[in-house]
Amino acid sequence: MSKPDHTGSPTRPPSATGVLRSDTGSVLLRLPKGLRQFIKFALVGASGTLVNLAVFSSILFAWVKVQESRPLLVEQMASGVAFCVAVVSNFVLNRRWTFRHSGPVAIHFGRFFLVSLIGLGINVVAYTALHQGAGIQEHLSEFLAIGVVMPVNFVGSKWWAFR
Repeated sequence: MSKPDHTGSPTRPPSATGVLRSDTGSVLLRLPKGLRQFIKFALVGASGTLVNLAVFSSILFAWVKVQESRPLLVEQMASGVAFCVAVVSNFVLNRRWTFRHSGPVAIHFGRFFLVSLIGLGINVVAYTALHQGAGIQEHLSEFLAIGVVMPVNFVGSKWWAFR
């Protein structure tokens, strides 16, 4: 602690960047770099899931308002668009926050998108095996499939997409 401020309360010393850090932030900073990046990657992935669901739901809502029906093809199209929007969101956040990368955007986005497509393929296989093969409920199957894919996507992103 440093000397009291004008209110008489002790103040925290600023970090090396001159910005006060929260206790949570300092705990995160004490973790090994790879683990810290994995946690950030997981948080970005969680935000990407929310983006995906919001875009998917918005498209289906708008379609039903106009057409009053929802064919499977429309659901598949909405899923594809939502996936692409989430990939862009995840790329931006991972580039700036998780990996703090400043290399060529087009090359790295292409690599990140390819890693994401591979992850999508693994997700579909894992989901199908869990849901159809093992008889696990669909939402739990998807959750478990995400758990299978996330480490693969992290390694692909860290060691290839953002290199």
